[in-house]
Amino acid sequence: MIYSMDDYYKIYYGNFFTKQFLSYIQDVVLLQNKLVGRPSVHVLDSGCGSGFYSSYILNSPSIPAKKKVVGVDIQDWLDEKLRRHREFEFFRRDGSNTGFKSSSFDIVLSLDVLEHTEDDSAYLRECYRLLREDGVFILVTPNINRVNAVLMRLLHLTDKKFPKLIQEDIVEGKKVSHVHLREYSSKELMSKLSIFTPNILNIPFFVGLKFPKIGFVGSYNTHLNRFVKRYTDHHFVVCSKDPSVLSSLAVRANKVV
Repeated sequence: MIYSMDDYYKIYYGNFFTKQFLSYIQDVVLLQNKLVGRPSVHVLDSGCGSGFYSSYILNSPSIPAKKKVVGVDIQDWLDEKLRRHREFEFFRRDGSNTGFKSSSFDIVLSLDVLEHTEDDSAYLRECYRLLREDGVFILVTPNINRVNAVLMRLLHLTDKKFPKLIQEDIVEGKKVSHVHLREYSSKELMSKLSIFTPNILNIPFFVGLKFPKIGFVGSYNTHLNRFVKRYTDHHFVVCSKDPSVLSSLAVRANKVV
């Protein structure tokens, strides 16, 4: 499909699913900032793509701290409006080898990126290296056992073989290929993350179905979703080097989620 950036945002992000998802990210960022008590928050958007999430963080009035966001991506199809933002900086680099100084960021975002990376272990290691001791790493990636995917496999309309070309678009004249090199079950992702940290908070964000034109229909109740968390649409995971930070987030999970 051929899109302007505004149309691309409406198609991919203009739904209730994204609004709920963004509110969760915002709440985690806010809680981390309050816990550490810094007047500013330094964010890395690793695999930032068009910069939609970077723009949300920078422009959210609900995050009162002074914000600085750095975007990194192996491609450059950044929204030009974001490129001109004085508190945003973009680097065209591999997220697995950024060259940034260790412990540089309060928040590291990896949102729908891990499934695209050539070397997922190297990528996770780099994200964790860049995180401050009291920072948080927010990771979101599709669940291979999400309800839609399970149904598609049962109907023999797809399989578990990767890589898969999910979608191919032209955005502002630039070709964007959405290729999943892999997807993870909850067990597989937790095992992968545990190599780098024992401090993992897995939030069962959404369980349901995605319908053409209608969008996502299902449960956003994270307390109910815990009973069927194996089938969440995405894995929504928060990690930290400091177990006390993650414990505080977990204790206040009712407010976070």
